[in-house]
Amino acid sequence: MTEQDQSTTVAPLSTTAEPAPRAPAVFTRLTWLLWAASLGLAAARLGADGPWVVPGVVAVDGLTVVLWVAVTFFAGVVQSYSRRYMAGRAGVERFFARAFGFTLVVSVLVAADHAALFWGAWLAMGLVMADLIGHVRDWPQARASARLARRYFLASSGLLAVALAALWYATGATTISGMVAAVGAAPAALWLLAVVALVLAAAVQSALVPFHTWLLSSMTAPTPASALMHAGFVNAGGVLLTRFAPVLTLDAGAMLLVTVLGATSALLGKLLKTVQPDVKGQLGCSTVG
Repeated sequence: MTEQDQSTTVAPLSTTAEPAPRAPAVFTRLTWLLWAASLGLAAARLGADGPWVVPGVVAVDGLTVVLWVAVTFFAGVVQSYSRRYMAGRAGVERFFARAFGFTLVVSVLVAADHAALFWGAWLAMGLVMADLIGHVRDWPQARASARLARRYFLASSGLLAVALAALWYATGATTISGMVAAVGAAPAALWLLAVVALVLAAAVQSALVPFHTWLLSSMTAPTPASALMHAGFVNAGGVLLTRFAPVLTLDAGAMLLVTVLGATSALLGKLLKTVQPDVKGQLGCSTVG
C-alpha cells in the first residue's frame, strides 16, 4: 500500500456537552442566604433584652449570632472559591454537600442549649470534617488521614460526653445554661473531672500539642477543606471553652491549665514549623501554634 492509498478516518467531534453539576451553585447560594439571615438576626439582637430560647433546646444570644455571621461568611467565601477549585473534579457534588452540612452542624452547635444536642453537633462536626479530609476516595493516604482524624474526633466526643455526664450528675440539669448556673454547688471531684475532660476535648479538636498529629496528616484534603479546617474547625475548642466558661472560672487552677496548654502548643508549633520541608506542613504547624 502506498502512502497515497492510505486514508485517515477522523471521528466527528461530540456535540453533547456534559451538564455542569448544580450542587456547587445551589449550596453556595444557600450559604450566602444563611449569612444574610444571620446579619438580620444580629441586627434584631441589638434591641433584645435576653436570649431567644426554645426552652431546653436552643438559646440564641449575642455570642450565637456573632458566631453565625462569622461562620456563614467564611463558609460562603470558601464555597465560592471551591466552585473554581473543584470544577471538573470527581465527587464535586459530594464535596459541596459535605461542606454545606459542616456549616449547618456548626450553626447548630453554637446555638444548642440541650447537652445531647450540643454533643450530637460536636460529634457530627468531627465526622463531617474527617470525611472532607478523605475526600479523594481512591488515594490511600487520604483514606488513612481520614481514619486517623476520625479516631481523634471520636476521642474528643468521648471526652465531651464524660464532661457532660459529670455536670449532669452533679447539677441534675440537662441544659448547658442549667449546668453552668448550678456548677458552683457541684462536688469538687465531679467538677474536676468535668474541667479536665472539657479542656482535653477542646485541645484534641483544636489540634494542640500533643494532639496535633491529625492536623499534620490531613494535608491530603482539598485546599478548600483545609481552609475550613485551619481557619474554622480548629476554633471549635475555643467555642467549647467559651460556652462552659463559668465551669472553668470557678478556680484559677483550671484557667492556669488552659493557659499552660495553649502556651506550650504555641511554642512547640512554631518550633515544629522550622523543620517542615513543605508549605502545607508549615501551614499546619502554624495552625497548631
